[in-house]
Amino acid sequence: VSRLLPSGGCDRNTETNISLPVIDFDSVLRILAGTAHVLESSKNNLKQIQNC
Repeated sequence: VSRLLPSGGCDRNTETNISLPVIDFDSVLRILAGTAHVLESSKNNLKQIQNC
């Protein structure tokens, strides 16, 4: 494996690194939307606590 990494592994890694984000953008956006929703709900909860 160590012999394959310096020869062709780097090129393959760059290709996968370029192709993977295109596939991950949908999941990343979904995760960001979910975290944003959680952050908004937590902010609303904090506001309710502060109002008390």
